[in-house]
Amino acid sequence: MEEHETEIKKVRDWDTHWHTEIDKSKRVQRDYWSLCDRITDIIRDRKELVSDDELTGKFNILYTNHKLTCAAVYQNPPKPDIRRRFMDRDPAAKEAAEVLERALSYCLDDYDFSTPLKAAVADYDLFSRAVTRIIYEPEVKGGTIVKQKVKTRHIYRKDFLHEAVRSWDDVSWIAFGHDLSKERFDERNERGLEGISFTDTEDVQTGSYGTADLNPDPQFATTRAWEIWDKRRRKIIWFSESVSQIMSETDDVLELSGFWPIARPLFSNLTNDSLIPIPEYKVYQDLAAEMDLVTSRISALTKALKLKGLYAKENPEVERLLRAHHLEMIPVEDYYGLADKGGIEGALLFMPLGQIIEALNQLYVNRDQLKQTIFEITGLGDLLRGVSDPVESATAQRIKGQFGTLRLDEKRRAIERYARDLIEIKADLIVGHFEPHLIAQMANYSLDDPMTAERFGAALSVLKDRYAEFRIDVETDSTIAVNTEIEKEATKELLEGLVGLMTGLGPAVAAGQLDLTVLLELARVAIRPFRGARSLENLIDDIQGTAQNGAPQQPDPAQVLMQLETQKQHGQLQLAIQKNQSEMQKHQMEMIEKQEDFRAKLVEFEMRLAELRVKADVSGINFDEVSLRAQAEWERLQQQAAMTAAATPQPEMPVQPQPQSMAPVPPGVPPTTGMAPGQWPPQGPVGHAAAMTPAAPVSPVVPPLPPVPPAAPVPPSGGAGEGRTRGKHPLP
Repeated sequence: MEEHETEIKKVRDWDTHWHTEIDKSKRVQRDYWSLCDRITDIIRDRKELVSDDELTGKFNILYTNHKLTCAAVYQNPPKPDIRRRFMDRDPAAKEAAEVLERALSYCLDDYDFSTPLKAAVADYDLFSRAVTRIIYEPEVKGGTIVKQKVKTRHIYRKDFLHEAVRSWDDVSWIAFGHDLSKERFDERNERGLEGISFTDTEDVQTGSYGTADLNPDPQFATTRAWEIWDKRRRKIIWFSESVSQIMSETDDVLELSGFWPIARPLFSNLTNDSLIPIPEYKVYQDLAAEMDLVTSRISALTKALKLKGLYAKENPEVERLLRAHHLEMIPVEDYYGLADKGGIEGALLFMPLGQIIEALNQLYVNRDQLKQTIFEITGLGDLLRGVSDPVESATAQRIKGQFGTLRLDEKRRAIERYARDLIEIKADLIVGHFEPHLIAQMANYSLDDPMTAERFGAALSVLKDRYAEFRIDVETDSTIAVNTEIEKEATKELLEGLVGLMTGLGPAVAAGQLDLTVLLELARVAIRPFRGARSLENLIDDIQGTAQNGAPQQPDPAQVLMQLETQKQHGQLQLAIQKNQSEMQKHQMEMIEKQEDFRAKLVEFEMRLAELRVKADVSGINFDEVSLRAQAEWERLQQQAAMTAAATPQPEMPVQPQPQSMAPVPPGVPPTTGMAPGQWPPQGPVGHAAAMTPAAPVSPVVPPLPPVPPAAPVPPSGGAGEGRTRGKHPLP
């Protein structure tokens, strides 16, 4: 009996506790909800924004800013990107990441993840807070789970409560509001609560729940209940607001790592003393109200801007003139009298409009100034709104583009973080609760194939045992619009970088001077910052794994250094040989030039011999003496040629010289002269053509001279040469 009373007392204590906590959270958020309702009325154009009932014009700048901001920070559904926290060579872990990414992609597409996320982005921009819940729905038939779903649901701002603390890290409980019909209430009413009042919920869009009705329609009658998630005790409590009592209490069955089925709410404009955000509209609401007032006055003055005037009653033709159609001529009875009075200008008196026009112009200027001030407060720059000043330089436009989106970049990063956290909760539910065959279906793995089933089983085992090893991320910039030109430039830059890398280091890899792993790691680092790099990284991993499995054993580093040194010496030797060959060619050219010069001297010598022979015939000079002098001259030329050949330096080869093709030399003939010592006159073929055609290449050899003709007979005494002394006359 005492234990039962103690249990009842505990239950009553918990009833009081949760009643107090929920009431406190409502009171803290009451002003915030009221401001959110007003913002909703402005967006929906439900109420006038000025106090003067006669002024009806308004400028809904909140709607313009809201639509522009939402389009700038979110357009495309996010893409899950599953990566291993530790990038080691583990095929099973890589397969596990692929399986989980496919399963998440299926859930995001099949269960409409984008629409709740868009609603969260709208709440985030308008109310500075957004809450999205992940719901796990298993479908059981006959005691067997036949289908499992992980859905995403947007939470209305008045359907969410949390502990009234200053920091989100200190929150110990959250609650979701539900309007339960009697049937659904009975399913949750495990403690048999009685006296529940069901009311007809009115105006669901504005959140005015619990409107009392004496005769509610049972079909639509509901009661308010709160689904409380208590993190301290890891309990889920259903609490009836009608009787302020607990309906049921269950243990945590989802076993999520963060316990709550929501990500950290999207907060903005928070202060350090409260978790109640400040909607951005509240910052410039006075300026918006003033803009509405200016717009209303512009509307009133525009209505007053009419052509009005007075005319003399005795001139009814003037009224007919004002109402006349095109090219209509109106007769005037007293035309000349009207002309004497100043004509039409004298008969009409218009109401002055200059003051109205001047006031309108000033109002337009004031409204533009108010708009610019609001844009500066909200951070919506001119370039973001598609407005450009043609007077500004390109540098000024670029600076405005860089700094005009700083606040929007912060919102984009917050939305990406929020989407990542939601996807992580989905992944946690899939790994912890989904049946293996359902995961295989979502990941498009056919378990009928034994090899595929084996790979899938290994990957699933890795997910179950080492799930904390994986990191879940949203692909960069996947939630915003893609700039086609920027995408093209990035792709071009990626391809140029890869081509340059392969061109520069590919030959070194092919020659064995650089390891393939180094090249692949450099390629992985180069492509990592680009969009869609994950598939390329997987391809690089496959290439690297194949290369490591099939590559031969790496040689000893000392042998590699020895080979490199040998290659270096061989290269130096080749350069020396090429240099020596060049010097040999130069030497051969010099020798050919000297041979030509020597041949010219021989020709000159032959001519002198012929001349001497003629003079000897004419003057009767003894040719023996001339022959001796010619032989002395020939020996002098022969010695000069030998000295020239000896003085010419011969290049030395760094290696054993290759045999050169030499012209055949007759036996007994020295290679320098081409004739036997003392041979005179030189014997050889007649003429100079054969002597001037050397064999290639040959050593410098003096070609043989043409034969000297036999001496002419000495004329008898008393002839033409009589009276002269033989040998007395010098050679010319």
